[in-house]
Amino acid sequence: MNQRRPTGVSSAGRWFLVLILAFAGNCLDAGPVDSAVEDYPVPGHGWLRLLVPAEWQVQYVYVDDASTPPTFYVTPLEGSDFELTVTVYWHDGLDRNITSAEALRERVQKAGEEALQAATDQELKIKAIEGAKQPGFLYDLSDANAQSGQFHYLTQGALAVGQLVLAFTLFTDERPSAHREACLQMLRGARQVRAFRGVAEHFSVTVAPVGL
Repeated sequence: MNQRRPTGVSSAGRWFLVLILAFAGNCLDAGPVDSAVEDYPVPGHGWLRLLVPAEWQVQYVYVDDASTPPTFYVTPLEGSDFELTVTVYWHDGLDRNITSAEALRERVQKAGEEALQAATDQELKIKAIEGAKQPGFLYDLSDANAQSGQFHYLTQGALAVGQLVLAFTLFTDERPSAHREACLQMLRGARQVRAFRGVAEHFSVTVAPVGL
């Protein structure tokens, strides 16, 4: 996968570490885009159905048990205009509803407060994900000092899909960003399904089970 990683305080690596610490502890182009329905196994929790644009490639990494959250890595087939990482969570056994609006906002707020330290923004604005069928929240941050080859913008958040939570991190170079809108459209359209109807064969998708 062609990944473009910034360096220094503005690095995608640092922001991604913020996502892991905070979340684990608690694109349409100008022309029409062909898409394919893809079903991905979520161990112990059915399947996650996504409508994936043909211009994207998806690497799906998972362990075939219900103890480790699967992760999606999404990039363009050509170029390096954006990077999207999505981790799938489910009920952690504690006496709380992780898909509630309150729990999701708390998750995003915590991640955002840490990510703000690596951004040039002075204020964190948590917003509801418009058009989602279940609760979801996000924030946008920027790095005005990003150099050539570095991403300038971060969008990070989480939304409920059935009994699952999709925690996502998106890096882009533009604002407003067609890639941001397309990624949010894919996430809003995600569905948890119990009955498997077959994974559509699609050249841009790689399912990579770990530890099998």
